[in-house]
Parts: sequence; C-alpha cells; structure tokens
Amino acid sequence: MITKISTLIDREVQTSDTLVYRKDLPKNLKISAIDIGFRFTNGATLAANKDALDIINHLSLLINGSQYRFRLTGKDCYKYNALREGKFMHTNFIDTVSVTPEFWLRMPFGRFVGDPSFGLDTSKYDNTQIEIDYALSNYGTVGTHIITGTLAITILLHTFMPDQQPSFSGMISASEFWTGTTVASRNNLVDIPSQNPITRLIVSCCEDGIEDAVDITDIKLGRNNLENVYLQGKWYNLQTEQRARNGLYTEKYVCSPTAGCTLTTHIGNIKRVTATANLITAVT
Repeated sequence: MITKISTLIDREVQTSDTLVYRKDLPKNLKISAIDIGFRFTNGATLAANKDALDIINHLSLLINGSQYRFRLTGKDCYKYNALREGKFMHTNFIDTVSVTPEFWLRMPFGRFVGDPSFGLDTSKYDNTQIEIDYALSNYGTVGTHIITGTLAITILLHTFMPDQQPSFSGMISASEFWTGTTVASRNNLVDIPSQNPITRLIVSCCEDGIEDAVDITDIKLGRNNLENVYLQGKWYNLQTEQRARNGLYTEKYVCSPTAGCTLTTHIGNIKRVTATANLITAVT
C-alpha cells in the first residue's frame, strides 16, 4: 500500500546532554515505520575512533507508559536495519573537528514499509511514545570531543493515505532479551521469550581485536533443553550462509588520520577497504 511521510519533529535541539527523551505519537494513526535522525557538532578536539551510535543507549517504543514493544541499543538498531533493509540507513560518520556527524535509525513495525497486514495502530492504546535514552558523553568528553547542547533529533512517520487505511493483524517489533559478557570457555544456555511468535533471532558478539568465530564458535537452537534441535552450526558456516543470502554491506567513514590511530567498523569479515584522500598536506 502507498504510504506518506509526516514530520513529527524536525531537528529539535536538545538542551540536555544526557536524557531519557519521550515524544508522544498522534492518536488514531496507523504507522508502518518510524525514522529517527540524530546530528550533533564535533568539538575542537579530534574525535578519533569515536562511534556516534554509542550516544544512543536505547531506542524504544513505549506503550501506555510501561510496556516496551521495540527496544534496541543504537548499534543493534543500526545492524538490525541493515538486515531488514539490505543496507544501512543514511549516515555521515565523520570525526573532523567542528563538523556535524549524522545518522538515522528506523523502527519498522511491518515486514516492509507499506505492509497492509502488520503495523502500529496508535488508536489501540491510551498512549504511545518514542523513548530515546541518550548520553553525549558516550561519544567522548562533552565540551572537548562534542559540543554541549548540539544534539538535534528528527522524527519521520511512515503513515498510510487517508483513503487506504489497513486493518493490521498485529505488529512486528524487535527487542533485546539477553546480553552478557563471555567468560573463559562455556556453553551458555539462554531461554527465548515465549509470549509472542518470533520471526527472527539475531546473535552478535563483539570484542576489539578479536577475529570472527573466536568468541562464539557454535550456535544451537532448539526446545525442551535442546532435546529437539532446529538449527546447529559453526559460527563461520552460518555467517557464510547469511552473507550468501543477504549480500554484502558497505559502510563509509570520513576520518582524519593521526599517528597510531585506528578505526573500528560496525561490520566484520571485511572483504575490501577503499581509502580516498580528500586533502594531503606535504611537508618539505
């Protein structure tokens, strides 16, 4: 079905550098997806190898003041969007001093934008809110790496045309249900929530300087304490299968190299790196 884009807020500047921000959604609205844009201004000190996504502790859809129907960290939402859309949302990851990094995250409520069967119907609830738990200090020192009071938030709603109002069968959401830190060698058994049907499970693990398939070597999915196994495989084999199904992802960074600096990406198993110099100053 045809959707339209409505602007809920446009680059609304936040005076607080750390906040759990909430914005009410309009009543009696059927929403297919919500796009949220973030931008801020780098400080006078180079933000080398800082990750803009770190400022978002959690991005959530809050129902009736207490029920989370969508809740992911900034990094997890960024990767979830890539899996759903086949590519990353728009970003401008740049560490140059006094410029404006920007990134966008999407909260999808259907199988695709314009899905007539699944979406968010705000008329079913007393109150629906977007909740953004953010902290600029996660990016670096406020006032040094990032200028205080410069975070601006944009919220765009993908809604349906007035003459094409669907009757949703339900809503698709995404939430983090377990996170932890690995210790030595062990088998970690995690119970999967059973209150709602599950369409996708995502497992990720990250440790700086460690190659893929080291921290997690095997994955198994089953029921009744794994008496019945539905999926079992090595991490590197499942990763290869997923790459064949989903294709390759591309990220772009604008960085100012300094002696000994590093750049941490959001994707692993990198096949190719292309570096282009925008400005080279020769010293003679």
